[in-house]
Amino acid sequence: MAGAFLANGLAVRCRSSVVSIPLEGQMPGSVTGDPQYWRDRAAKMRALAPTMKDPEVIIQMAHLAADYENLAERAARRSNGLPALDSPPS
Repeated sequence: MAGAFLANGLAVRCRSSVVSIPLEGQMPGSVTGDPQYWRDRAAKMRALAPTMKDPEVIIQMAHLAADYENLAERAARRSNGLPALDSPPS
């Protein structure tokens, strides 16, 4: 499991510990289509990762940042009327 969302942030689990990362507030449904929202979350993960001591947590946070960037790309494509990259052809 790469991570689990909590009410007030994100918990990243590794073999030795769980690190809770506050992400300021709940995610309203209206922001899931906003590419900047996902880019900001990716930037926050990249900024916080170097402050962690556990290398596994740092790696997981890098993966989460990449996932957020993918969500931003999908949201940008949808907002431009394009299908998400992994959507089946219609």
